[in-house]
Amino acid sequence: PHRELVVAVAEAAYRAGAAAVDVEYDDPRIYAARITHAAPGSLGKRSSAQRERSRSLGDENVAIVQVMGEHELDVAADLPPERVAEDSKRLQSSPELARIRREGRLRGTICAWPTDDWATRVFPDLDAEKAKRRLAKDILWFCRLGPKDPPGHEGWTEHLGTLRRRATRLTKLDLAELHVRDVGTDLRFRIAPFSMWRGGGEKDKWGRQIAMNVPTEECFISPDAAATDGTFRCSRPRSFGGRVIDGLAGEFRNGRLVR
Repeated sequence: PHRELVVAVAEAAYRAGAAAVDVEYDDPRIYAARITHAAPGSLGKRSSAQRERSRSLGDENVAIVQVMGEHELDVAADLPPERVAEDSKRLQSSPELARIRREGRLRGTICAWPTDDWATRVFPDLDAEKAKRRLAKDILWFCRLGPKDPPGHEGWTEHLGTLRRRATRLTKLDLAELHVRDVGTDLRFRIAPFSMWRGGGEKDKWGRQIAMNVPTEECFISPDAAATDGTFRCSRPRSFGGRVIDGLAGEFRNGRLVR
């Protein structure tokens, strides 16, 4: 469903001087085959070619663009959640990619772009093509790339600068605790002393400014994992392992999910 955007990204990359553009598509049915039929020990396994691809992401001359947007959700809707979780956990524990991230060598970005499934869920009264156009305009507006924004990527880079300055102010406050209250949510997070807030992208090992999430509005931090207390309710549907989960709620005590 993202083919048109992927072609446009490839064209832009070659115009910018890329030596080679390699495209890998995710297929929900192939994913479902692994979750459904793979032996328990094969969940989260990657081929030697996939591992080599991950290692190459630490090279200064390699960059990755990941395009997100739900597609064929019905394929994954009834997959066993325990196997989905195990597969995701093992994939995310890749030592090669963790080291590359830790060393600031990952030049990449993740962006959202409409699909039929996603757009018609957001705009159920429109047909798929009109819904995708409407959602695309919303995303471009969030990215400060719309017709009323500054030329080129100026609006986007100005926004990222604003987020970086906000993260700096939050760090200087040296907050001890964050208390989040909303409908169904009364949650406290303890923050370790001298913690650093992040947001608005960052510089990689070679001094290039990158922004991992497109669009983004967040300044974030990792709280003390053993000191999270209270209840939470997600105000928006969450997508995990190809499934959309609505009304997700729970309770933490001393950092453990108890309900």
